[in-house]
Amino acid sequence: GILFNGPDFGGEIPVSLLELPSLSYLTVKQNSGSWSLPDNVDNISPKLTNLDVSHSNFRGTIPRWIYESNVVVLDLAFNEFQGPIFPEDEIIDFLPRIELLSYHGNRHLYGTLPD
Repeated sequence: GILFNGPDFGGEIPVSLLELPSLSYLTVKQNSGSWSLPDNVDNISPKLTNLDVSHSNFRGTIPRWIYESNVVVLDLAFNEFQGPIFPEDEIIDFLPRIELLSYHGNRHLYGTLPD
């Protein structure tokens, strides 16, 4: 896995990083720089199961590839994400496999989890 922790990092997470075949977790935590996730990742690592980008000033929408990946631990808390929490057509497949989901502290996200 890869860990970016500290106040001096920022930028867009490179697609090539997310496509590393052996990448099992990516943590970008407590960074004050401006971050974003790429809109499209064609060959996301099938081993990526843990994505923690909490408290790191991420901006933009939550990209669709997250819901199409094998991620089971997803922490998006306390960022500046905006738009819908889930694309409606992805929620049915995504929710049954998720073990931990946190998106609180994003003032511009909207939507709810189904009952």
